Amino acid sequence: MHDLLGFVIGIVVYWRIAIALGGSILVAMGLSQAVPFFGAMGIFVTAMAGLAFGVYWHARSELGIGVTEKTPCDAQPLSWWGAALGLMFIAIVLGGLEWLYRVCETGLDVVRADGDVLNCS
Repeated sequence: MHDLLGFVIGIVVYWRIAIALGGSILVAMGLSQAVPFFGAMGIFVTAMAGLAFGVYWHARSELGIGVTEKTPCDAQPLSWWGAALGLMFIAIVLGGLEWLYRVCETGLDVVRADGDVLNCS
């Protein structure tokens, strides 16, 4: 009973997030029925987009700012090296995933450093 009460209080307090998430789930379910290739991943992405918008909407309203209002802010400096390292890390991860996909696609086995064999078939 306490869990249900906490759930109801959470919806009342964070109603903007609940409306955005619920609406996006309804839209996603409708799209999954109407569009043949709109499957589970489409529903998940649509629901997460609704959740993100709900959090954005709630945070802006807590600050007393409308959703569409522009707020002046100072430029945040980002070092060139920090940006380059972040992009290099993303490229390394994506390159490794692509390599693993290509190896598994050809049916080759990958031998790890500790001697274990990663069998892709």
